[in-house]
Amino acid sequence: MIRRTARRMVTLALLAAAASPAFAQISGGSIGRGAPADTTQPSDLQIATWFDRGDTERALQAIRQATGQPPKAPLAPAAIAMLLDIASVDLGHDRPPVAIYRLAYEAMTHPGYKDLGGILGRRGLIAISASTVRLMLATALLEEGYAAEAEPHLRALADPHMQGEGISAPGWRPAFQLGLALEALARPEEAELLYRRLLAGCAAGPCDPMFADPLDRAFVRVLIARGRAQAAVDFAAQLAERPVADDLNDFRLIGRLLLLARALAAAGEPARAEAALRRAIALAPAPLTRIEPGWSYPGENARRQLADLLEATGRAEAAEPIRRQQRDAIAASPRTPVDGSAPRTATLALAHNLALQGKDEAFALYGTLWLRTVASYGPATPQALDVAEPYARALLSVGRAGDALPPARAALVTRTSGRFLGDSASVAPPDIARANRRREAARLMVEAAWKASR
Repeated sequence: MIRRTARRMVTLALLAAAASPAFAQISGGSIGRGAPADTTQPSDLQIATWFDRGDTERALQAIRQATGQPPKAPLAPAAIAMLLDIASVDLGHDRPPVAIYRLAYEAMTHPGYKDLGGILGRRGLIAISASTVRLMLATALLEEGYAAEAEPHLRALADPHMQGEGISAPGWRPAFQLGLALEALARPEEAELLYRRLLAGCAAGPCDPMFADPLDRAFVRVLIARGRAQAAVDFAAQLAERPVADDLNDFRLIGRLLLLARALAAAGEPARAEAALRRAIALAPAPLTRIEPGWSYPGENARRQLADLLEATGRAEAAEPIRRQQRDAIAASPRTPVDGSAPRTATLALAHNLALQGKDEAFALYGTLWLRTVASYGPATPQALDVAEPYARALLSVGRAGDALPPARAALVTRTSGRFLGDSASVAPPDIARANRRREAARLMVEAAWKASR
């Protein structure tokens, strides 16, 4: 297993940075200490939950009160520090709310703010600058589907470090994420050019290990998106034969075999894709009985991809044991939040598999998961939407239109809620168009369920 580098861990590392004596003596400007903690204040978890559910004003009011700020004044450094602290709260998923980073970045670029590269917060000095918060904002925007809004931020962060043909170390992360944004915006030609430049940088000198494998995956992905699956197969096949010089030889080879299998499947060669996946599984440990949150397991990734392939080729029954094993292994860890994203994703995968087989257990799983998710997160939330849409589609696929109507309506309510519409002023047109298409799809699903139930 490999420790996953999550953005939340980056935030935690920044919050834990020790203050140097020289830096701690800086006065005025961006350094400021908040008011003493008030025991009547809501906890960081409660404030983070408000942000996560879209209740931004309530959360912001609590932060202003905790840091002794007037209601309408620009956020003081102590309030910014508290925002970033709350971004690290574990909410059961790896996606801190975008609103937190938007507010922090707006405050740090306010004309009255002096960026000294650090803020004094409740737990000491946070060694963080506006550019770092801007990268966090762009990352959060990407993860929440606002690629068009993320693009200008990423260009501004990457361009100064991409002079000539080279790229300096600080430019790697924003440049790679810019490629991800271009992919999300259906501009694979531009993404391919950028990835080729990054690959050339890896060939010319040491490539940051954090980006080497994700860059290979992204390059194969854009080749497939451009209809050049055979070129993707050729690249991935060469990569799979390349020696791996580190202590994780098998794990890195497994990753390359998964990439080759994906390219082969896209090229219409499922038999060869399955052979690559089974070769990867042979290199991996036995199926796990416990999967810990925050870790990546290459062997489990291989089994999950094999299950995807089996289902895509009409062999859902053969994939069922894999789906059950992974669902149960994730649930077996006491550190896994019961209503977190990992158990939800694994349960949805198992339910989809069972629905493909026409088993009634699928609908029991969907129904229980939907009710539990709504109880934990609320009805008009992304978490509830994750369940409501596939649940409604599965019910419609077997002719249970009447049963499909409640989750279909819930999905439409969520797609038209303030959480999804209230931020439209700051969202770029391509993201608005995508949201509109998804809302229209939700409306059509309700219409189909209603007509069929009549």
